[in-house]
Amino acid sequence: MKITLRLVCFLVGIVALVAFVFSSWQVRQEEDRLKGELEKRAGVIADTLKIAVEPLLSADNTKALQSTVDRFSDRERLVGIAIHDVRENLIVASRERGIIRVCRCDPGGQRGCVRPVDLL
Repeated sequence: MKITLRLVCFLVGIVALVAFVFSSWQVRQEEDRLKGELEKRAGVIADTLKIAVEPLLSADNTKALQSTVDRFSDRERLVGIAIHDVRENLIVASRERGIIRVCRCDPGGQRGCVRPVDLL
């Protein structure tokens, strides 16, 4: 009877351990998939915003740039958008609280650009 009880407890423990390891692996896989999807979506949004913002940056039209950023931020359900110049000086930011820094410029002579950096 003692051997049977030990064997049953051992098998239950092994099954529980395998279930835990498999669940942990699934959670990690899903997390990686969601992070990749978020990065892809952030890149698409940044590219779309870049197309809309570049002509306004070239024309130095800050009022229209602010309007575009606010409208885009509302439409895309973002917490906020900030556009910086090459020296990382703020050009325009959406009027909402809790700005997520999603824009950073490449040191390549551009006055401004839109590229996702980090999501806090």
